[in-house]
Amino acid sequence: MVLERSSTSFQLDEHGRVVGMARESSSSTSHHLVEELMVLANHVVAERLVEGAATTGKAAGEASVPRALLRCHPDTLPEVKKALLEVLPEELKHSAPMDEPLPALLQWSVAQGFRQSPTRSGV
Repeated sequence: MVLERSSTSFQLDEHGRVVGMARESSSSTSHHLVEELMVLANHVVAERLVEGAATTGKAAGEASVPRALLRCHPDTLPEVKKALLEVLPEELKHSAPMDEPLPALLQWSVAQGFRQSPTRSGV
């Protein structure tokens, strides 16, 4: 897996003072995988908020926050799923549900008992 960093460029005025900033987005596989993990984390938090509302006797959707916003992302790029498949143990690779969205694929891998150790990731 290749890790890339995004770069930042600054716009300067005629006196050399910073008047703007632009961050170039990375389109690497690792960047997309991190995005998908963040989306999964958001879904888990949303579920916990709804569960918390149910346990406090409030109506579903009335958790401890008055409102929440969930941003929907496009489907996972195939190469991101392929990168995940590469870190799975051989015995799980053939049965991985690759047609599922990445959050479901990640949940499946956890349910199978897969936990990636720092030495396996190479990161």
